Amino acid sequence: MSQAEITSSTRSKFYGQFDPPVDRLLYERYFKYRTCPGVVMECGAFDGVTESSCKYFEESLGWQAINVEASPAIFAQLVKNRPHSLNLNLALSDRCQLTEFVEVKHPGFELCTNGSLKHLDEHLEWLRSEQCTFSRSFVQTCTYRELIENLQVSDIDLMVLDVEGHELAAISGFFGASVLPKVLCVEHGHLGVPKICEAVEPLGYRFDIQSHVNSYFVRRET
Repeated sequence: MSQAEITSSTRSKFYGQFDPPVDRLLYERYFKYRTCPGVVMECGAFDGVTESSCKYFEESLGWQAINVEASPAIFAQLVKNRPHSLNLNLALSDRCQLTEFVEVKHPGFELCTNGSLKHLDEHLEWLRSEQCTFSRSFVQTCTYRELIENLQVSDIDLMVLDVEGHELAAISGFFGASVLPKVLCVEHGHLGVPKICEAVEPLGYRFDIQSHVNSYFVRRET
């Protein structure tokens, strides 16, 4: 089935956060005229549906999806919700080891997307002000470079990185990778745009746009 047939036979639904939704912005700005399925990776995939930035690409366009989620509890829901994806229960970071992961439960929401390897002080203060409760578990961390080597992936067309303040450590694990995402969307809400730009520009990325709390980068041709 061609991409056009997939699109026409499916009622396209966007799942992303904000207006416009992240996935809609990504599709319309970078991939609207693509004629074949690609490969998408979402790090901080949560349950694979709630505010998902990449489910649309798998569901409506037939892309191969790689979902990375650190929370053991949430990962079980991810596997259930996204059975056709490659789902990985680990956290991207700057090294490979067992690391403490802090789960967050918000009193006003059944699902809370604020779990992190290390919350920034301002973020932690806000969570406490919201009367959130915390629990801890240990998760395996991995660098992007080693993940790509282990998966033997030849292309990543799109990657969305949203790891609640741990973005810089995750990006540092990109260096030396044989394959880098062509389009990279990074949440900058906890760190700010300049810090994200400074981290990814040495990897060959140029800043394109920002929308809400996300920065969008395109890798320069090499």
